[in-house]
Amino acid sequence: MSSHPARPARRPATLVAVAAALAVLMAGLLAGCGGAAVSVRLPPKAASSPPATISEPHSLSERQEVLAAYTGYNAALRTADNSRSAVEVRRLMRPYLQPATIANLVRFDRALWAKGEILYGQIVYHVLDVQLDGSHAFVYDCDNTAMSGLEDVSTGQEVPGSAGV
Repeated sequence: MSSHPARPARRPATLVAVAAALAVLMAGLLAGCGGAAVSVRLPPKAASSPPATISEPHSLSERQEVLAAYTGYNAALRTADNSRSAVEVRRLMRPYLQPATIANLVRFDRALWAKGEILYGQIVYHVLDVQLDGSHAFVYDCDNTAMSGLEDVSTGQEVPGSAGV
């Protein structure tokens, strides 16, 4: 029996694409609330229907687009990290990251996978502010990683010292 909370169901990452800095996200994941901002380019207006979470056929505000992209990025990142497939990481992260950043993520994930580790639990994202500046947006957040960490895939147990804050 695993010593960590049950994993939540995964949601597909179907939201608007955004370029984000992986290093800032990983630093925030490890450090908790560090006050770091993630700089993102505003995504183009989608020609297709709005995301499934939007019930009315109205256009999203720029802030809503940024938050949708941020949510999609985080969901895709979790799925990619736990896919245990470099091909899948590249496919899932292509809408969100530049090729060089994806290559860094693949190296990071391969190191985890080589040790037989994957992520478990749920990170709770608290967006403190979204600032729009022309074609860029800055998302200021504080991540609660207390219910997440690394799991040894062979034992199902938490990797000592990996629990979040």
